[in-house]
Amino acid sequence: MSYNYIVTAQKATAVSHSQTGHFTSKDDLNLLLAKGNRLEVYCVTAEGLKPLVEYSLYGTICAMQLFKVEKETKDWLFVLTSKYHIAIVAYDEEAREIVTKAYGDAKERVGRPTESAPLCIIDPNSKIAALYMYAGILKIVPLKFEQDEKLKAFNIRLVDLYIVNMSFLSGYDKPTLVYSCGSTSGKRCIKSFTVDIQQQDLVRAPLQVDKDDPNSYLMFPVPQPSGGVLSVADYAITWYNGIKQVMTDSAFLNGAQISCYGEVDSKRFLLGDANGYLHMVFLTTEESMEGDVTVVELKLEKLGEVSSPKSITYLDNGVVFIGSMLGDSQLVKLLKDPLLGTEDCYIQVLETFTNLGSIVDMVTVDLDCQDHDSIVTCSGYGRSGSIRIVKSGIGINEVASNELEGIKGVWSLKTGPDSTSDNAIVISFVGQTRILKLTGEELEETEVPGFQDSDQTFQCGNVNHSQIVQITPSSVRLVNQETLALASLWKPTSGKKIGTSAFNSNQVVVAIGCDVHYLEIKEGELKEVSHCILEYEVACIDISPINGKDTSDICVVGLWTDISVRILKLPSLQEQHHQILGGEILPRSACMITAEEISYLLVTLGDGCLLYYNLDPHTYALSNAKRIVLGTKPVILKKFYTSGSAVNVFTCSDRPTIIYSNNKKLLFSSVNMKEVNYMCTLNAEAYPDSFVLATDDSLIIGTVDDIQKLHMRTIPLYETPRRLAYQHSNHVFGVVVVRTDTISDNRSASLSAVNHGICPDEPLLEKDEEALSNDTSSVLVLDENTFEVLFALTLLPCEQGCSIISAKLGNDAQEYFIVGTAIVQMRDKEPKQGRIIVLKYEGGKLQVVSSLVIEGPVYALELLQNSRKLVAVAFSTVFVFNWKNNSLSNDVTHEGCILGLFLRTTGDFILVGDLMRSFMLLLYKEKALENIAFDTEMSPSYMTAIDIIDDETFLGADSQHIFTCQKNTDSACEAAALYMEQPSRICIGDSVNVFRKGSLVMKHSSGSLLQGSPILFGTVMGGIGIVGRIEESTFRKLKAVELSMCGTVKSVGNIDHEVWRSFNSEHRYKPSAGFIDGDLLEKFVDLPKNKMDLIAENAKIKDDQGKEVAMTTDEILKIMEDLSRIH
Repeated sequence: MSYNYIVTAQKATAVSHSQTGHFTSKDDLNLLLAKGNRLEVYCVTAEGLKPLVEYSLYGTICAMQLFKVEKETKDWLFVLTSKYHIAIVAYDEEAREIVTKAYGDAKERVGRPTESAPLCIIDPNSKIAALYMYAGILKIVPLKFEQDEKLKAFNIRLVDLYIVNMSFLSGYDKPTLVYSCGSTSGKRCIKSFTVDIQQQDLVRAPLQVDKDDPNSYLMFPVPQPSGGVLSVADYAITWYNGIKQVMTDSAFLNGAQISCYGEVDSKRFLLGDANGYLHMVFLTTEESMEGDVTVVELKLEKLGEVSSPKSITYLDNGVVFIGSMLGDSQLVKLLKDPLLGTEDCYIQVLETFTNLGSIVDMVTVDLDCQDHDSIVTCSGYGRSGSIRIVKSGIGINEVASNELEGIKGVWSLKTGPDSTSDNAIVISFVGQTRILKLTGEELEETEVPGFQDSDQTFQCGNVNHSQIVQITPSSVRLVNQETLALASLWKPTSGKKIGTSAFNSNQVVVAIGCDVHYLEIKEGELKEVSHCILEYEVACIDISPINGKDTSDICVVGLWTDISVRILKLPSLQEQHHQILGGEILPRSACMITAEEISYLLVTLGDGCLLYYNLDPHTYALSNAKRIVLGTKPVILKKFYTSGSAVNVFTCSDRPTIIYSNNKKLLFSSVNMKEVNYMCTLNAEAYPDSFVLATDDSLIIGTVDDIQKLHMRTIPLYETPRRLAYQHSNHVFGVVVVRTDTISDNRSASLSAVNHGICPDEPLLEKDEEALSNDTSSVLVLDENTFEVLFALTLLPCEQGCSIISAKLGNDAQEYFIVGTAIVQMRDKEPKQGRIIVLKYEGGKLQVVSSLVIEGPVYALELLQNSRKLVAVAFSTVFVFNWKNNSLSNDVTHEGCILGLFLRTTGDFILVGDLMRSFMLLLYKEKALENIAFDTEMSPSYMTAIDIIDDETFLGADSQHIFTCQKNTDSACEAAALYMEQPSRICIGDSVNVFRKGSLVMKHSSGSLLQGSPILFGTVMGGIGIVGRIEESTFRKLKAVELSMCGTVKSVGNIDHEVWRSFNSEHRYKPSAGFIDGDLLEKFVDLPKNKMDLIAENAKIKDDQGKEVAMTTDEILKIMEDLSRIH
């Protein structure tokens, strides 16, 4: 049995639907976005879009529409999911949450689902909703119901089986439906009917719109007073009202299909085409003497370029939201005059919303050498195509720097009278201290008379009563902030040197060997209050106040010899708690913090490890010890605050990290710098909200990104990326891209590259020069840091890149890019030939070393890890190639696939992903490929991605699900052993395009509940998820919590969690198994305490004696805290 934990690291970013209306309040204009199974609600303000609420549904949203309800001041939302659940939801202003008004299941026991996406419309009078989900069946849902009632519906049989589009017409008392349908001949026809709710049937509408409309693919209603419909065909846009039609030429669309529309008003409509252009249709109307209004002219104008749109929503004052699935969504403003610097662009982009979708391919690479991976993706399509870099970490943006070596500490100061911002930086060196004064953006050296600049500074900073503290090996000095004169001086009476120290606004603690001295800061005075002698020498001290206090009640000291920390009560310095750290490595830094009402003690060791404990602020006891590796060198902890007074900790080390709290747990985000030795915050007029960072050879001033889990960077390609690979030896990426020449853009990476070449022709290829496609494929080489295009190699006009890997072949020490291609010709339904091209990047050029023509397109390439032989799959054949004398030669082939699309290897095993037949496992032997296992359970299954978990377990995905298969090694029957078992399956509601092994967090964290390396996956909707294996005991605990949460936490839309996560296809239904839904469980920490306790009480597990016992809330929280750190 395979036990797995699956969780989303990055939620879906692609926008499939958008609506605008008064959802949260009658006074609010809202924008509602559907992203996979998530509903996001924004408020439209003068400053932009303000996020209000976000809810996850137990189902992928495939249609939604706002509608007005009688006697209600706010709009309600009708939602249809991909599994045909329907729900009506509204916003409760008092509870500030989305509530379910009605719900239902629109699924049919018998029926053929439509080939296109389901259609959902609501009539203008909000009487009924019409759904078209099954061929020839129109489902009508009356919108009269009681609170929280199950929705009822009835079916109407249609003569037309292929409905392309449908809408309700405005201006009629009875719901009047118009739809565009197709026929077997390929022609389109527009028909209209009135829905008779009483008779549950369609009757001919008073407005006859029956009209043959060849090539029509989009239709939408025109509001009153003109009414009618607009129909969009390949080269014309037509307005019908049943009596009259008006047409305008749309030839300048250049064959690009209109993908969506947005209504501005009754005379203006926005159209978005697949190439990423926004157009506007203007209706010129004329009113007759009888008062009838008709359209007399249509005008179509191109407004400019936007992301390839999936939805268009007009908000207000010329502002439009462009929702995209293939590029970044945008908030744009329509202009009356061309945008400055352009001649024909009437669009100004106000805001861009990052979208990773559609993730076609991705690789995981440790770009920063910080022991956690960055994800580099192929995202988007056409002009919206790009490379995206996703990092789990925090960026430091360098503003200024100065070369300085030997820095031993940095602090910022406020000096002079009435200083409200920092204006000086203190820099400590061995044997001296330097003060740099900030004058605007310039730094110049200055002096502070009260400072001892001939000695190294241990600690320095502003304290109460407008004073400054400086601690050196020989003294503690108190300096007047306004006059900079020495106000008070404390020196050890023994004449010994101070070894370590700590201070806050009111207190100072210094250690001299085993002696600890406690001082209090008064106005103009340093007063020694107490002194104690400890058993061992003090290694580190901290007196950071906790729980929002100005002074600390305790002092933490780390000791040599017994490797421990002691908590001493202030002012008496009496010991309150003694904690042995274990091991032989000394503590080097300590820090107490309170984050989200929880107090912690953090202690770092000399080997780069961090130990952190829960600190009881009353008893001072330490509990829940955890350990994580932050680096390989001693770590210094520096506390700082961000906006909202949230406390964070910066760890200065060879792998700098920021520690912060979220959902009452500590999280660790790496910083994009190789090494930081010391840091301090700086809030100067010229450098607000900045950091001062000291490295081995420089002093850097920089700003910090928002503290969040994932950061994304976009590298526009302006063409479609298909596959990519990383080459370690040259520190470059190889990317296969394709551009369509009919819509080519001079900004395309393959056209704008400074260095480029053309792939040599291959005599063995069969080419018809008159039947070539309009697509041109290229291979790009990108720098790993700047992502600049170093070289672009254009493939043959008939050749499309399908796959790419980077590998060392055979005994060759050279690392090559290996590209698999398909020869695409318009006369062929499927490519008949392909080519494997071996490329060497050297001297700034990509050179063809070898090429080999084979039958069929090369959809996937991999390397046998033991023999370093090349494996390829083309249609039904798996090839293994030898590499000798810079040439590929066929070693062995195996036929048995229907359409092989994916490959993964481990050792001498080859896992083949078949589009129709799921998995096939082959074993390479000398001159032979043996089929040792295949999956019959899932066949046929339209595979979209595969990976290998271990030698016995394999991971797969289809259009909606993720599942595992295992070799049947326990079977006594040799024939039965060939059949794989499918122990685990779950629906994720999105299509996975790629699996990759990797980790978004630091790999050195200990105590993880995951076994082995996690596997990341990227989806069509731009989501990134993680699959990890867990032990059976952990699985049983989490499953108990999951079941308890399903019974306790009510879902939006009253959709059952088990139904949402179940495996469901046209052929079979199976409940989910072997997977824990991490997205559901991670909501546990956000629940009220009483609900947590109730869930824990109902989460029953069996103890060693087989008796059922309830879990505790603390036990569940601890497990969830550990699991949350995997992303």
